[in-house]
Formats: sequence, C-alpha cells, structure tokens
Amino acid sequence: MLENTTTSESESKPKPKPEVTGPKSTNSTSERNPTSAGLRGSNLTPQRKGDSAEHFAIAALMARGLEVFHNAGSDGPVDLLFGYVGQEYYPVNVKLARYMCGSSGRHSWSSTRACEVPEGIYPLLVVPHTGHNITGWELKWHVRKETNKPVCPPGFENFWN
Repeated sequence: MLENTTTSESESKPKPKPEVTGPKSTNSTSERNPTSAGLRGSNLTPQRKGDSAEHFAIAALMARGLEVFHNAGSDGPVDLLFGYVGQEYYPVNVKLARYMCGSSGRHSWSSTRACEVPEGIYPLLVVPHTGHNITGWELKWHVRKETNKPVCPPGFENFWN
C-alpha cells in the first residue's frame, strides 16, 4: 500500500504568477494629447507608432513602382532605402507627423525631429490625417523653413503630388 507523502504545508503554498510576456507598458502620448502622433486614442508606444509609419511608407513606395529595402534593426538614422530597379537607391528616415501649432499660430502636420535627420538622408513624413484608418494617410517630404524647399532626392520633388 502506498502512503500519502503530501503535507498540509506544501498544499497551502500559493502558486507563482506566470511570467508576463510582451510590452509592460501601453502608455502613449496620444492618451494625453489626442492630436499627437496621429494614432489618436491608441495604446501603441511611440516605437510601435513609428513602426506603423515605416510600414505604411514601404507599402506606398512599392505601390508607386519603387524597390524598397527595410532596415531590419531599429538603430541608426536610416529606416529604409528606395529607388527604381537598376538605378540609384536613396536612404530615408521615416517620421510620423503630428498636428502642431507653429510660431505663426497656424496649425500644420509636421515633425520637430525631421530637421535633425543627418545630411544625405531624406526625412519622409507620414501624415495620419484620419487617425486609425490608414486609407486617409499620405506621405510628404520634409520642407526646410529656411529655403521652403523639400528635402528629397533629385527628381522626387513632386513625387507625392
């Protein structure tokens, strides 16, 4: 006959909580400011919002007949390379635009970080006009205030018009 080897002491111990996987925080700037970063009311982190912008830019560039190479890592100033097959490829840093009030008091879609993109890399703004519905999003080149000209590869000035 087998005897009972369990004791009341081991039976009363609480089970450990399972390890939680995935992001630990769902705070986003859009919860504090509904006009920030485009994806209004979402629980996405700023990094996830940036990822969404990059994937939208890739799809839009490919839809216009360009070849696109996405940076597999999140480090460095280049998010993707694009160009026509067999021609020169251009490095791009994708920025998710925000609806902001400028010094003149006018509101516009812009990115304060676009002017920090290093020379030779082209800042591409994703403008999320309609929040969650990406069918209303658009792309545009960053325009320098000093020159009022888009920062883009040669020949691509009117590419998004």
